[in-house]
Amino acid sequence: GTEPLNIIDIEPNGTIKGSTDVVSVDLELETDNGYNNGEAICYFSTTGEEKDFVQFYETGGNSHKQRQDLPDGEYTYYFKCIDLGGNEAKKGLLLIKIHKMVSLGF
Repeated sequence: GTEPLNIIDIEPNGTIKGSTDVVSVDLELETDNGYNNGEAICYFSTTGEEKDFVQFYETGGNSHKQRQDLPDGEYTYYFKCIDLGGNEAKKGLLLIKIHKMVSLGF
């Protein structure tokens, strides 16, 4: 057997400020342990439901990245990763708040 797979770091977290209607956010996470030092395929979801998980655009190693273009609002993300040894790691709940900065035009 192999060690359990771990999700050890998730970015970003908290409030992200932007000056446009839609803000580009890079969801990033890091995996470790498990099969081959954390090499895994990772997925994200905004519901946590099994059918709603979508594979990260950049995944397969131990660093995983997915761009999201988000309008003003609050977002919740759930993550799962599976390695070649069949180990699965799940992590919820990343809260992101997008806050549009308003220019007063002075």
